[in-house]
Amino acid sequence: MAAVTFDLPPEVFSALRKSPDEFVFDLRLAAAIFVTKKVRSPKRKQPKWLV
Repeated sequence: MAAVTFDLPPEVFSALRKSPDEFVFDLRLAAAIFVTKKVRSPKRKQPKWLV
């Protein structure tokens, strides 16, 4: 499985008023929703990178 790493300064979390764990959870959820919408879209073919 592929992994993506982000190096973010601590100020990001305080600006968002979230802990790093909460931020990661929200980011993963948003990515999952985005990919699901792209795959289930009836107007488009499935992207090659999801095959």
